[in-house]
Amino acid sequence: MDYRSHLQKCCERALDAHTIEDAIFWHSEIINELSIEIYSVGSKPWPNELKVQTAADRSELQSRHGAILHRLTGIVARNEQFIWHPQDLCKK
Repeated sequence: MDYRSHLQKCCERALDAHTIEDAIFWHSEIINELSIEIYSVGSKPWPNELKVQTAADRSELQSRHGAILHRLTGIVARNEQFIWHPQDLCKK
């Protein structure tokens, strides 16, 4: 299985999550997969500028998913009532 297809699968499953717990799991997986990609960018035979930009882009995505994960885990920790609308989590 290649990396991109696994990351894509994680993204699709996060968007299709039916529970907060499922969303927490898949957003955590996305963050882990982005960490692997950020780490591996340094070994690519790409121009340095492309490596830096790619790592920055992946770090930004990782930060966004981290914010979503933080929001979800906070809801669970506070035992808040939450009406599940997965698409709302991605809004800024």
